[in-house]
Amino acid sequence: MHFELNQEQQQLADAVRRWIGRDYGFETRRAIVHSTSGVSPDAWATMTELGLTALPVPEERGGFGGDALAMFAVMQELGRGLVVEPYMATVLGAEFLRLGSAQAGHGALLERVAAGEFKLACALGERQSRHDAFDIATRADAVDGGYRLHGEKRVVVHGAEADALIVSARSAGAVGEGQGMDGVSLFVVPRDSAGLRVTAYRTLDGLRAADVALDGVVVGRDAVIGRVEEGGAILDAALDYAAGLLCAEALGAMEALFDM
Repeated sequence: MHFELNQEQQQLADAVRRWIGRDYGFETRRAIVHSTSGVSPDAWATMTELGLTALPVPEERGGFGGDALAMFAVMQELGRGLVVEPYMATVLGAEFLRLGSAQAGHGALLERVAAGEFKLACALGERQSRHDAFDIATRADAVDGGYRLHGEKRVVVHGAEADALIVSARSAGAVGEGQGMDGVSLFVVPRDSAGLRVTAYRTLDGLRAADVALDGVVVGRDAVIGRVEEGGAILDAALDYAAGLLCAEALGAMEALFDM
């Protein structure tokens, strides 16, 4: 594979590095980490101006349609600066929406993501699941016009800062370890949904996360990402995408340490 950045990708990476060096130094980051929200609206506005929120969004939805290498370059620079803004969470949420493009309403959400107006978080892990994203105990039961969600999600990065959550649930089959992709459905759940409780906290590395309880949260059929009971393949692909970006972020952090 070819991993050399083209001119546009390099220019974007350089712009991100200059911004971090100028406006997101250690003292600024420490102040953000210890603030009430743990994020910076000013930093998010700058990231939007730089085109970072539009980068992963398809062109037909107002984005730049950046490929994996472009995203890798950006995440590497964000890792180098130990940036704590909800970028990775939103980008991963956008990837779920892109992969499950069956719902027209989700295209409108992608347009808002590109404009920096909408943040996402991914509520996937559970108490018992550890590192198996398919060990899902959260249930989605069909009701008139939609689905009722019951369950708990753990360590949802930037869950309290998101406008909506991407939630995995089982709408068919048994719950528990080893159930695989069958019966998995994915939903977009607005942060202000009735029955949704979010308990936020700060993680050891300065990020913000939350535990999320879904106590009979009702969503419409248009909340389904892709097709009901066929979300397993989307979940699997999105997690592969996330792994690559997290590796880029870690590489940037290690490079910064090596250069000290």
